[in-house]
Amino acid sequence: MGTGRNDESGAILVAAMILMAVIAMFSVAALQESVTKTRTVDAIESGRRSLLAAEGALDMAVAELNRRSSLSQPVDESNDGVMGIEDWTPLSDENGNDEPDFGETGVEPRALLGCECLTYVVRLGEDGLDNDNDGEADGDSEQPYVRVVAKARVAGDTQASEVEAVVRSVAQPPHPIFSDNYAIYAGNHSGAGGYEMRFGGQSGASHSETRYTCLNCGYSRSSSFSRCPSCRRYRCKFCGAFSTYRYRCHRCQRRKWRSSPAQRTEIEVRGDDHADYVVGLIHANGDVKFTGNAEVEDLDGDGDHTSEVSATGRITGSGIRGSSFADGIAPPDIAGMDYEQIADYTISMADPPRRREWGCYGYCTTYPQSDPRHVFTDQDYRSDLGYLQNNHDNRNFFFADVREGNNDGNISISPEGNDKIYFVDGNLWVEAGAYHYRFYNPPAGGARMTIVVRGNVYMCDDFWLGYSRNPSPTDTPEPVSHYAKNGLAIIAISDGESYTDTNNNHRYDLGEPILNDNGEPGYQGACEGSGNVYYGDPNTGPVGDSQAFFYAENNFDEYCLDQRGKPLDIGIQGLMSAGNQVRMNRDFGGQHARMIVHYDGRLADGSLVLPGLPRAASGGEEPVGPWAVVSWRERAVTGPWM
Repeated sequence: MGTGRNDESGAILVAAMILMAVIAMFSVAALQESVTKTRTVDAIESGRRSLLAAEGALDMAVAELNRRSSLSQPVDESNDGVMGIEDWTPLSDENGNDEPDFGETGVEPRALLGCECLTYVVRLGEDGLDNDNDGEADGDSEQPYVRVVAKARVAGDTQASEVEAVVRSVAQPPHPIFSDNYAIYAGNHSGAGGYEMRFGGQSGASHSETRYTCLNCGYSRSSSFSRCPSCRRYRCKFCGAFSTYRYRCHRCQRRKWRSSPAQRTEIEVRGDDHADYVVGLIHANGDVKFTGNAEVEDLDGDGDHTSEVSATGRITGSGIRGSSFADGIAPPDIAGMDYEQIADYTISMADPPRRREWGCYGYCTTYPQSDPRHVFTDQDYRSDLGYLQNNHDNRNFFFADVREGNNDGNISISPEGNDKIYFVDGNLWVEAGAYHYRFYNPPAGGARMTIVVRGNVYMCDDFWLGYSRNPSPTDTPEPVSHYAKNGLAIIAISDGESYTDTNNNHRYDLGEPILNDNGEPGYQGACEGSGNVYYGDPNTGPVGDSQAFFYAENNFDEYCLDQRGKPLDIGIQGLMSAGNQVRMNRDFGGQHARMIVHYDGRLADGSLVLPGLPRAASGGEEPVGPWAVVSWRERAVTGPWM
């Protein structure tokens, strides 16, 4: 019996050891499974984050491309779609795959969503491949397309996610009011009944008058030309050109040509010195009314105005022949433009002017000369600062170049600031010390800019595109060529609610129609409103003639008065337009101040291209920019998964 007990001794220990070994094996397996799952989860999370970052980088690259309206526009670091590989070259392609990769020489990835990102762009029309399988490499059908590739990885990781998109330059044209020969447009987006665009002016006694039309810039009025005191030749006051001209025959009222620019011709004209005169297309989503001797030029020579004047309502007046009811023209899609994002330069209190300079109105704050925004100043140090602060909720900025002599209106655009969109977050005043604005010493090829103002535009002084210095007769080609290439667009967009200023006091008053109503009780916008262009000095003063394309998302208010409150004659060559109403205040005490509006056909014929002009609405679909994504895919993951 003792021997039996000895044979069973230690069995429990063996069983315990076996059990412990089994438990250890399961524990190790569980630990390994846990580690594997943790690594897998981490890898999946890294892959998810890097994929999101790659998609975000791709969107940013396409947004950069959208700063160009076509492939032919100049490329710089702000619109090339390239990120993190600015110093990379094909010679740095250490991986031999003809693509920039993380870790290669010249690759300095950008941080986005906790990841490192890079993007690059390949023009399919220049890559030497037959991308569309038509049998021809880099054929015409491939020219509008580019391939955008974005790569991203979690910082410190070896795994990278890649996405690519094929993007097509759709080169969507501007809204028809910019791409056709329009002179005046009112969209009446508020739907106000009874809106009427009115033109007027009574005939005076017949008299002799010299009526010139500059063949260089197209502007026409009796005072368009001044005589050079040295050579006695006539020079256009707006573009600086010595030019032939045409005049209106007093017998047949048709325009005839004079070839000698030095000859002064006195002609007998109708007494229309107070009558409005429009050369270009007119459209109103409402009524149009002509009274007195107000006149629209018959552009196509067909004997009526069917092609020149259109409206959704009535068109009346003795000076209009053959016009009829027309379909409405919807206003441009301002929201779809997203100007705050696509602008090249922003003028705002987030990055305000800080450099103190002496200008026509004393000291002011502006940007350094090296900054393309140096043509804008702040309201600080203005003698009328109290008026600005008491009558405006939005910040006031001024279009002024204080470094070009004694005239703040000599606007000198730097080459890097040319062909760019400037976004002003506040009101913009065009009010120079010498009452005249013009491009001064423009870059080679001309000066062009689009100013988008989230607030009101106060056009207190005139703007000419012509050459600013007074050249001698020997350098005639210079002002002619510069005018032909210069261009300015000024666009006022709404900042929340605004209103129609029915009593013209530049402040909201109870009962005035509210625009862009947000549904909240009462008026919620700035006291001065926003999205309006006021053509005239609120403090009274002359404006005269301007050459520019004006668009107000809300109202274009023409309010040019002298010190007695009497309307002054004005002229615009370009475009007078509004998404809501064009409101003209030309009558005073039984008299009428003359208005001349002349279209500028360079946008329509393609000889002038301005950046960021508003486009037409896309009919409820997602707004389409100059570049549209036509295909998208996720590429195979590069680097080890775990």
